[in-house]
Amino acid sequence: MIAQAYDMRDINRIRGIWQRDKVFTIAQLMAILGIAGAPFFNGSISKYFMAADAGLPPTAAMAVINLGTILVYLKYAGMFRGKVSTNNPYLPDRCGKGVVIALGLPCLVFGILGPWIIYFLFGKDMQVSPWGYTEKMLIFAVSVCVALVIARYGASANKALEKMGLRMNFGFRGICASIGVFFGIILIVAAIFN
Repeated sequence: MIAQAYDMRDINRIRGIWQRDKVFTIAQLMAILGIAGAPFFNGSISKYFMAADAGLPPTAAMAVINLGTILVYLKYAGMFRGKVSTNNPYLPDRCGKGVVIALGLPCLVFGILGPWIIYFLFGKDMQVSPWGYTEKMLIFAVSVCVALVIARYGASANKALEKMGLRMNFGFRGICASIGVFFGIILIVAAIFN
């Protein structure tokens, strides 16, 4: 929908989605926060249960993988701010917006009500330890801070790599591929340490 609205796929040139459509942006941000494992979102609960009793190596591997996810979505979220960078009048219709909301809103709801939803759907009584969840929240906060530093100072490193002929910019396809790699690595780590 974003590529159609802006008639391009270059994330570096797409700006101003927030100004064009706030509901669409909020729904997208909820999905991003869910995938990145932000506290109170579905990804946080699922990563909490995956890391519970897993030990240090898998937990550390998940933190590194999550750092990569946060970096990718910091780049992606850059499209939301700034001045609108298109004259294309297209905006997502109600159906398109509805799909984004239908995918974004459950990321928050399943994060807040995760243990009860798991019990309702699967009959498993999963308890969230307040200290364990606080620890995961702190790890996420540190990951975001590290990602912000990397994003800030990594831009100059990225320019240096581009001068050497190595391009590291992610477009829509690159982000989709990175999500696939993320889940592939999660499966490999789970298989190794299971």
